[in-house]
Amino acid sequence: MRQGCPASMRGDRGTENGHVAQMQDFMTGKESFIYGRSTANQQRCQFWIDALGILKKVGQFAGDFIDISLIQFCCMELLQNDIDSMVQVWNVHRIRPTKNQNSPNGRPFVMYKLPMIYGTRSYLQSVDEDKIEICRAECVFRDEHPCDRDVFNICTLYMEEKG
Repeated sequence: MRQGCPASMRGDRGTENGHVAQMQDFMTGKESFIYGRSTANQQRCQFWIDALGILKKVGQFAGDFIDISLIQFCCMELLQNDIDSMVQVWNVHRIRPTKNQNSPNGRPFVMYKLPMIYGTRSYLQSVDEDKIEICRAECVFRDEHPCDRDVFNICTLYMEEKG
């Protein structure tokens, strides 16, 4: 497995990307996160904004701990499958050539694994294991429960009782 981080990274100003930007800058030792506009994920985000907005409008979603945990319990697997599918499609899609000589073209997965085919090299930056561990400690990793463990247990028990 390759250890390190990209020489630079680009993302939108979404909440989660603030954390990613801090880790990227920390690992490279310089400002290496570039903020830009995001149009690719707006449709997916809009679905959830609309769905939760409708639930809120009819008094079925307040956005508190329980509501968020229940949405996670019911939808996390669906959402994760959608994200996994999107990643798979993105990694093998073809980036078409453009007139811009600096703009890469090819399939992202192949470009990452075999940069020499494209007349370039890997821009993976080596990172001290200590820095990786510090960043890892700041992350929350998924476990077998899609939501708060107590909420998960209560929901599972309720579903078992209702058959």
